[in-house]
Order: sequence, then structure tokens, then C-alpha cells
Amino acid sequence: MKEQVVIFMYRECLFEYNGINSNQYNLMLVYESSAFGSVSTGAEYEAVTDVLPKASDHLLYGLKYADKPLSFGIEILSLDNEIPIDKIDEVKEWLFGQDGYKRFVTIDERRNYYLNAILIPDEDIIDVQGLRGFRCILQNASGFWYKDEEVSFNNLLAVHSINVKTVKDFFVFPNIEIKLKPFSKTMKNDVFYLTMLGSNGTIYLSDTMTDNNVVYDINTKFGTCSSSTGANISIIPPLNFSPPLKMINGVNIINFSAYWINEQDEKESIVPYIESLTYRYKTLHRLGGF
Repeated sequence: MKEQVVIFMYRECLFEYNGINSNQYNLMLVYESSAFGSVSTGAEYEAVTDVLPKASDHLLYGLKYADKPLSFGIEILSLDNEIPIDKIDEVKEWLFGQDGYKRFVTIDERRNYYLNAILIPDEDIIDVQGLRGFRCILQNASGFWYKDEEVSFNNLLAVHSINVKTVKDFFVFPNIEIKLKPFSKTMKNDVFYLTMLGSNGTIYLSDTMTDNNVVYDINTKFGTCSSSTGANISIIPPLNFSPPLKMINGVNIINFSAYWINEQDEKESIVPYIESLTYRYKTLHRLGGF
């Protein structure tokens, strides 16, 4: 009889949850098994279908992801000794007392990605030394891992592109930061106009010019804009309707223009007064459980 080979798997890593590193409590994520394990593959979905009379095939309307968030069991252990009795409440409050989804990062090869998760307690892990850790369920807000991306441009006279790598079924809505230098020219009026034309939407913005540095933060998902001056700036929709500027998986082209009306009633570019344009956005990835 052929001898059976037993593979022993053991892995450990630190993690961060809600901005706190597990090393603060001498805790680690641990996976231990005498056989290959299996966890959720993530990004699962239900097919939304229908059947028509006398039709041989189902109609596929789309895929529904939200009903199947990524969820799997984890073990959190103190590898050196028991958790001190005077720290148990504090540790459990950190892990299980959050009021919503919080960022969860593993300090390993996935450290550039994160989950937006809650931890659901299952049972305590106890040995002869005392309380050593916890078994719990990690439930993510979606079926995907997230990654924060940032792209900045300084030369806005050229057409730019952003290559977005995300799950193709979903739009990406960037937060856009625009930094303006102080204005120094004489103008007919004190209003400027700024346009960002993307592959999938347009944003129009106008505001009063100033001789100070100003930073604008635009939320493209909700079509809102705030200024470092404390003002909320309106985003003017063309023809009373404009979809929010959004990006898709792949290459996204961005055209940028900004002008004012000079004393000769002519449009004059103020692009040289734009210090920088920064896109910050979140992408989705199919990394599954661990």
C-alpha cells in the first residue's frame, strides 16, 4: 500500500483592523491544518434570469453580487502566551465592538489590498495557560478586496489617460482634488470656469477667483464639490443633466480645460494657474478568502 503523504500547512501574519495593528496586543492571524483547506472564492453572484414562453434558453439580465459578500472563518491567536485578563475587554471591544464595516489589512503579500469588514465572534480559544485567542467570522461589505489608487497630473495642457484595473462589471467614481495657485491678472469679472471631460461623463465647475491658494475636492459619485475656503461649490450640469464623471476598467481619457473672460470679452486659459490635478479612487479585486 502506497504511503499517504500528509501536508501540514501553517501560516501566520500580523493584521490591522480599524487602524490598530494587532502587534499592539501580540495577536496574529493563524491558519493551521493537516490538509488543503477551502474558503470562499469571493466575488460570487446570482444570475438574474427569466424565461419566456416557447423559448429554449433563459434570458440573462445581469449578475447580482450584493447578496453574496465575501465571508469566511479566521483564527486570531496570541502565539507567546495568554491574553492578559486586564486586556480581554479591550481586545474584544476592538475586534467585535465596531459600529460598522472597518478596514481590515493583512500584513503580508496582500498588504496593498484591504477588506471593509466586520468581525463576528464565534468562540474563544483556551488552553492550559488561559485565553489564547478567538475564532470568528470575517464578513466583508462585498465579494471583493479593495485597493486605493492615486494618480496626479501637473501638466494639464495635454490629454491624459488613466489605466484602471478593476472588476469590469462596476464603475469607478474618483474623488478629484484640484489645487489652484493664486490669481494675479486683471479680469473683467471674478468668475472662472473649469471643465473635466472624461470617457464616461463630464463635470463643469465655476467659482470666484482669489489671490490665495485654493483646493477643491470633487466627489464624482454624488456630484458634490467643496473648497478649502469652506464654501460648497455647485457643479453645473450641461443641459440640466449630466451623469457623474466615472471610470471603467481599462484606459480612461481625460480632457481638462479652464478659462475666464478677460477684459476684451475673450476666453483666456487659466490652466497655468492649476498646480495639480489628483484622482483618488478605489478598485475591486477577486482575491477570495485566506
